[in-house]
Amino acid sequence: MGGKRSVPKGTYNIFSLGDMGGAQAYMSERNLIGMSRYLRGLDNSNLPNVLILGGGVMPYFPTKGSTANNNYLDTIVPKLNSILDSAIYMKPHLNRMLSLLPKETKIIYTLGDEDRKNILEIQRSLGLAYKNDMEYLEKLISDENLTVNSRVEILKGIDTSKAKFREMLAKDKNEQSKYDRDMKELQNIKVKEGINREEKKEAEERRDLLKALYTLKVQESDPSDGKFDKYLSQKKEEMSKILEEMKNVTDSDKLAELSAKSKAISNSIRVMGNKMKEKSSTNEQYKSDMRNKSVDNYTGNSLTDHRSHEIINKLSESYYLSYLKDAFGRKRKLTLQNEKVDGMIIDAGRGKFNLITAYSLNVILGARSIGSNNKIVGKLDILANNGLNAEKINPKLDNILVTSKNNNSSFTIEPYRDRSDLLTFALAQGPFTDPGKVTSKWNEWVNTKYTQSVQKGIVSNGFTILRVSDPGLPVKYETKTSDMLFELYVDEMKEQYKVLNKRWSIVKDQDIQFPLNGVSNADLEYYVAMNKLPSELKDWELKKYYPLIKAKIEDDLKASMNAERNPEARRELEMLFSQSSADVKSNNENNKLVIALINDIHISNNLLYELLEKSIEDLIKKEPDILVLGGDILDGFYKNHGAEPHINNSSYHVEKVKDILRKDSADTLNEFYKMKSEQLYFNIDEQVIFLLDKLEDLVYKIAEKGGTVITISGNHYNKTEGQGHRDESTVIANSLRQRLQGYLDGIRKAGGNAELEKNLEKAIYGITAIVGGEFGAGEKNINGLKVYLSHEMGTSSESSLVKYIMDKRPDRPGAFISGHDHIAEAGFVGPNLFVKGPSMQESDSSFMNFLPIPVGDYPKGAINGYTLIELDLDRDSRILDSSIEYVLARNLIRSDSPSAIISKANKKADNISVNYHNQGDKEKSKSRT
Repeated sequence: MGGKRSVPKGTYNIFSLGDMGGAQAYMSERNLIGMSRYLRGLDNSNLPNVLILGGGVMPYFPTKGSTANNNYLDTIVPKLNSILDSAIYMKPHLNRMLSLLPKETKIIYTLGDEDRKNILEIQRSLGLAYKNDMEYLEKLISDENLTVNSRVEILKGIDTSKAKFREMLAKDKNEQSKYDRDMKELQNIKVKEGINREEKKEAEERRDLLKALYTLKVQESDPSDGKFDKYLSQKKEEMSKILEEMKNVTDSDKLAELSAKSKAISNSIRVMGNKMKEKSSTNEQYKSDMRNKSVDNYTGNSLTDHRSHEIINKLSESYYLSYLKDAFGRKRKLTLQNEKVDGMIIDAGRGKFNLITAYSLNVILGARSIGSNNKIVGKLDILANNGLNAEKINPKLDNILVTSKNNNSSFTIEPYRDRSDLLTFALAQGPFTDPGKVTSKWNEWVNTKYTQSVQKGIVSNGFTILRVSDPGLPVKYETKTSDMLFELYVDEMKEQYKVLNKRWSIVKDQDIQFPLNGVSNADLEYYVAMNKLPSELKDWELKKYYPLIKAKIEDDLKASMNAERNPEARRELEMLFSQSSADVKSNNENNKLVIALINDIHISNNLLYELLEKSIEDLIKKEPDILVLGGDILDGFYKNHGAEPHINNSSYHVEKVKDILRKDSADTLNEFYKMKSEQLYFNIDEQVIFLLDKLEDLVYKIAEKGGTVITISGNHYNKTEGQGHRDESTVIANSLRQRLQGYLDGIRKAGGNAELEKNLEKAIYGITAIVGGEFGAGEKNINGLKVYLSHEMGTSSESSLVKYIMDKRPDRPGAFISGHDHIAEAGFVGPNLFVKGPSMQESDSSFMNFLPIPVGDYPKGAINGYTLIELDLDRDSRILDSSIEYVLARNLIRSDSPSAIISKANKKADNISVNYHNQGDKEKSKSRT
């Protein structure tokens, strides 16, 4: 199915999943099945160009005892005894997901904490074998020989099958149905051929490494202690027995096995025979190894010399990466990222960007800190840009950075360098686990990185899509919540129940033989069958496990739909379980809500005039339901933000800019004069009039369809000094009501329009002022969704999104909207959505540079633009799906527009103006002295 689908051309879609807790107690089968249903329902334009999986596919299997390691063992699915068992357990889920992707989709798996720990455990085991157990090394060599020989035989059979089906294709070319059948079978044969060639190559590489390790051990050993003579005699005796047994063997598999053992023993005899001839002096390293042998066995230590350590590292990675490939099914090309940070240049059509992936930019393995999403762009600057190969990323392109080891999902936009035009779009992906199962394990005193996030109250899951489109690299941040995946899961299982019974009616009376060479572990065979959907089961699996699978689906649907307390759900399931032909009802009856967020315009204080106009034009086309004016829309006028510090408005700076514009682009001078005249509204009453004149068309458009406006008070206007307290949101809300009332009165005088009048009355009534002292803060119920609004959220740091919910503990989940920090940041924490909107104030102005502290969270500069929030709500007003689009200045304003040219001129004048004012301050200081 995946091969018939194609990746989109107009946009570049990045799908991201975090830690999934694979084969562990907190793995979410509902998430995995729900996501597969979501993928199946997508058209080509929405399919992923790249899928990034961030660790956690398999659990950590410790090989030595400790309290911490026992905690990890407590979470592994019962009766799974090895990493390979886990790979087999996970294969049905991963294979299902990957089969639904276009063949061009790039799949990246970034190795996580569990993966790194498993590799270290394999290193330890190989190190101990190298120091103390040569026979175990021989067994490993023999195993790899056996794998190579078996794959050689399989490939011979595949070559024969390919030749036969090519003959049939030529024969059946005039019969389309037979031709298609033959072609499909030939494609399947080619897939099997690729898998076996890959496995053969991996086994050959490991065999050669093991031989090198074995030879190295022999060279380091002491041949004078008499043990070699005994060992050599033992090997010769084993060889004689094998050769004798081979004379009477008729089974080809058995013969291949004996042949592999024979080769391994022959190699041992050859190496040791040469060593016996040398009779070299006693090796000091050998003596040291013998002295430490008892300590090694007691502590599980496996420290080896540098030469063997290098080989053991390669071997352990090879073994583990093979297990990972087995888990993913080996049918798709897969990038296994073992490096901490990696990157590539993506050509998305009309533009390019760097895609940088990392499981975590932290150095330390283990628990997530509360601020695990913090400062990831800064860490990228240090770790990635100083370490990545220059061929992999281009420093002149924007970055999209995806990390996976995070408590929750969040998205930030930040300048790539100090106040540069290039940006980094950073996604910190949260886990893909089941929050309820994680909490349950925490309650059982299990202490792992997953359960440690529970007590912080920030467990969340789901997956994320970043949609990148041209021009200017606009990026949409979409979160598909676990609630949405749960509803998709329920719909899928209803359909699969019907598939189960339909297939059972066909196979129940058939004589089906169970395979003799299936999974050797009966428990593992059971798990594999139970992890498959009914449509994926082989006939023998269906025949063997039908009653158990049927009971599992029925019990899960009853629990998922709360059938005991929901009569409607109970009736629906009774019809389904009675094998009625009634259609499956979908739970997806969703409401949509679109919110536009504009904040921090700072009218009269270096506002981006053209950005405001272009944003309003763009929003009129997009038709939001609600407009939120998020505070500091008006700048007001108070002591610390008065005329004197406004360097951009000083006569000295203006003259310098005019000189630059005359030289570079004189035709923009008139635009510059216009902007300056409209920026300087130090009469605060004029600021309101200016705002309403600009917003009028947008507000009317929203009100005409029954939408409304929410205003929030910001700290600038609210600190205006004068007679009594002035509240920004109250002033704007009252003025908006007056304008809309005038519009309504005009319609009535012109003859009236009942529906339009009703919508305008609703809009006027719905206008809400979120008032406050220094900051406005409050809440509003919109279509059943609780929306919490504040100009400033928590603290002025990136972690404030997380900190806010921990401190406030709202009475019900919802959406949290704020501004103030002049940044673009959004995230999901549990069931709550948090959004911080960018500003419309010039961030690179001399005034901003003149301030002793950076504007917003980022010392690299603020982000300018507006925010569009699109939400899908279920019947209980929970957020199922969210799309956050930050429409930035560069997406709306051409680089050759007057305002862009003026902005560049402002930057050129910055140093001159700041130096001029700084020099003036120094002169004043000298005179005071």
